[in-house]
Amino acid sequence: VGVLCAYSVPFYIGNKRLFEDGVAIIGEEAINEFAGTEVAVVNDTSAFPPQNIKIQHFHVYNGYSIEKVLYYASNGFSIVGGPLAEVFDTAANDTSSSSKRIRFMCSGRGYLCVKVDNEKVIFADKFGMTSQGIEVGNEREGKDGTSIMYIAVNGVLAAKLYIKYDIDEEFIRIVRLLNRNGVGVGIRTFDPNLNNELLKKITHFNKRDLRIIKLTSINEVAKPTPSKDGKIASKGLSRSLVKAIPVCKKILSTRKVVRAIKIVASILGAV
Repeated sequence: VGVLCAYSVPFYIGNKRLFEDGVAIIGEEAINEFAGTEVAVVNDTSAFPPQNIKIQHFHVYNGYSIEKVLYYASNGFSIVGGPLAEVFDTAANDTSSSSKRIRFMCSGRGYLCVKVDNEKVIFADKFGMTSQGIEVGNEREGKDGTSIMYIAVNGVLAAKLYIKYDIDEEFIRIVRLLNRNGVGVGIRTFDPNLNNELLKKITHFNKRDLRIIKLTSINEVAKPTPSKDGKIASKGLSRSLVKAIPVCKKILSTRKVVRAIKIVASILGAV
């Protein structure tokens, strides 16, 4: 009975604590599976909610209007999602309409390329825009999380945006908790301006503990799927799910100790 309690009580206590955050471990299989996790991956919205991203300055070039640039930006990011999709949609809400002709083209280090109304639109940082054959000067970015996004249409520079990124404080607490349990965290994103250099400036984490994972295919965008059996459930954001990982590790560790004690007790009892 004592051993049975030692196995079930940690599971009960761990689930009770997680339940307060709207998370639950479902079934015994989850403990072994998630206790071995070395890297947890979340979407960029979990780390950078839309309200934590601000467009601070906006410059347009070559005859483009702010309204037209926001039209391209809101429609372009609507196909890949992420926090900037909502940021640009809000900014363009009163001035732009939605296009029905949007197509993802490609994405890579520092750039995202889409087609809006058959116009090739590139969103990029300095490196990404240069890699696409468009020179943008040598302006240096700030040290406070402000990044410069360049927008080009059909190979011509249309705008330069100064975007301020503030990472979510609750997300940082979760990252620290996971790091203490030997788990690194990856942030999936199509945002060309989110990179490991910017991340280190605003969080001071090293790349091993927190890193950016660049998405390169539209097939990597999370889509709703039919319901199926799961091992961890959450009624909140995906970042809440990762809170279960250290709990699973602790439960498994406790059970290993109990198993060791049981073996020792059996040996002593036989002497």
